[in-house]
Amino acid sequence: MPCESSSTISGRVAASPAGGVAAGADLEARAGVMGSEYTAVSPVLCLLKARAAQSERVPRPTVVRMPDSAAEPRVVHVVCATVKPDAPAEAVSNALKLARAMYAAPGARRVLCGADAGLVVTATWLDGRAALEPFAASPPHMSFVMRGLAPCIQGMWSAGVETDAAPPDDAAALWVFGLRDAETLYEWQVRDLVQAIETLPGSAAAGPTFEERDRYRVGGVVALRAEEIEAFRAALEATRPSWGDLAALIVEGAVRLDQESV
Repeated sequence: MPCESSSTISGRVAASPAGGVAAGADLEARAGVMGSEYTAVSPVLCLLKARAAQSERVPRPTVVRMPDSAAEPRVVHVVCATVKPDAPAEAVSNALKLARAMYAAPGARRVLCGADAGLVVTATWLDGRAALEPFAASPPHMSFVMRGLAPCIQGMWSAGVETDAAPPDDAAALWVFGLRDAETLYEWQVRDLVQAIETLPGSAAAGPTFEERDRYRVGGVVALRAEEIEAFRAALEATRPSWGDLAALIVEGAVRLDQESV
């Protein structure tokens, strides 16, 4: 299976201004020592006290967040890495350990991972497109890539995929795929491929890519329960001939899941 490398690293840190609060607290402390005389000559303190009194008299409204019917689709971030032939088993185990830790990354809702037949595969469901950048820049994801994958792999491909599919409740194996972009590729071919994959046994989360849009048109993952694995393999092989020229543009990988991530 051909593998390619890619990464997305960015982040932003926002500071919260606290100077005004600190200054107010200092004035309050000094007023407690100096008494009403200090209060009378301190317009800043008077203003702070007036605002505090007003907030006590006027009840704050209760904000109820209603479900957004137009919420953006979920995102599943797929990574498929090829392990070095001489990579020690301990290094692969460490990569899986750090993959499971990505559940603590911002926006992550479910992480499934496994290593099998020379591959390490992860599928991470995120809140939506806006969650991908903070997730990619987060310490858990960076640790997985730099400390987990880098020491034991020789190549990888990844894709961020928009999908309406929720994370699976139960899974024993994963099959992931990405369709490379090409000038000869038509939209109806892309659509037909996704529809064909969604009819296979298992729980499919497939759709258009956006992180690697210039490299992959669509991608996704099929999560399989133990009793679905053999049926999926047979159905996949039976479906391949219908892909025609698209078959040469598809990168894929299949693994049984690390059961600690299920």
